[in-house]
Amino acid sequence: MLRFLRVKLLPTVLMNVLVATLISGGLWDPALTSLLLIQGACLYFFGMALNDRLDVKKDRENAANGLQPPRPLISGEISLKTADRLIALSLLGAMVMAAGIYLMKGEAAGEGLLFSAGTLGCILLYNCAFKFVPFLGPLCMGLVRGMLIFSSSILYSGSIPEWHSLATLHAVTMTIYIFAVTHFSMEEERSHPTALKVRKAGVSVAFALPFLYTYLFGKGDLAPTVLALYLHGVLFSFLLQVKKTPPLSPQRTTFLFLSLMTWIDFNFLWSWACEHFFTESPHQVQSSMADTLSIAGLPLWFILWFLWAIFGLGFRDRTLQSPPQNS
Repeated sequence: MLRFLRVKLLPTVLMNVLVATLISGGLWDPALTSLLLIQGACLYFFGMALNDRLDVKKDRENAANGLQPPRPLISGEISLKTADRLIALSLLGAMVMAAGIYLMKGEAAGEGLLFSAGTLGCILLYNCAFKFVPFLGPLCMGLVRGMLIFSSSILYSGSIPEWHSLATLHAVTMTIYIFAVTHFSMEEERSHPTALKVRKAGVSVAFALPFLYTYLFGKGDLAPTVLALYLHGVLFSFLLQVKKTPPLSPQRTTFLFLSLMTWIDFNFLWSWACEHFFTESPHQVQSSMADTLSIAGLPLWFILWFLWAIFGLGFRDRTLQSPPQNS
């Protein structure tokens, strides 16, 4: 069941939502944060389960041709009936969380819940209509994350953020990045070397955009830290790709790219923290908090992400995760 729902990548959704709430400018609300995190998780599970449920025939063909390991529905780990129940429960969970948010915030939640509905709509459009359509399919996937981030920011702050705010830039750059990753993943089954290289270059450009913005336009003395974040993200990605033979399959490379979205989240979180604590508050308590962030925040992030990638995502066991590719 865990593999069917792709729980290993759930932290990317939780990080998206959590960072969106923190940089939105709204006051900290544990109850609302919990509802948004659960809603994001339910929408993620719904999308992952629906994807596998609708792709049973194609996944069976790919597994038979050695293009990918058998998915849980193909291997018999879970039944179609169980899959249908999980899809229904995930959708119900998202709707219940939306109702809870509305009861908590009333009519003020209208705009944010509209974007939450847009997130659900993009999930359905991708899985039911545009999955194999060039550009439209990747755009739908990008908008799923972008709208989820935007809706969380609106629900937390109570208003649509300004176009140049960190909250808006977080949503837009994440949309662009997921678009680039999905565009790369659409080439997985054909695995044309030249096409994969070009699309991988597109992912690299999209990954650089949010760091470039905060490097050039971030408030305070952010440049060295943002540059360090970006270079560490590239370095860790490179290390996981060249660690040993065989090389990563396109499917595993996509998995790695998706895990790297948390570096974009942390870039915006760090930018917000530096702006909030370093430039807006001269008070001793907040200055002390800023010192703590600067001393422990970055090293702790590096350690946690690398442990998650190696042990949580399974890159320590690459020979078992990368099936042989057909020539």
